[in-house]
Amino acid sequence: MALLSAKISRKGSDVEVASFARDKKIMVTVQEFCQISGMSDRQVRQLTHIEGFPMIRSGWKILIHRERAIAWLADFAGRPEAMGVR
Repeated sequence: MALLSAKISRKGSDVEVASFARDKKIMVTVQEFCQISGMSDRQVRQLTHIEGFPMIRSGWKILIHRERAIAWLADFAGRPEAMGVR
């Protein structure tokens, strides 16, 4: 799958460049993951402190691996620690 596709006519009048749509990004910000998951900013930021949550930090910026985080949440939801049981 190409990351960037382009269609350019010889006359140069019809130029169409399509790239990944915003919802196809691999890494998303905390705010974007809030929209995807329906969780609050605070909840998502708390998840980033749990070992194994699929994210990276770049200075102050947190980037979350979209697909892995969704799968991680589905798995984590069934664990006792997710339900407050110690």
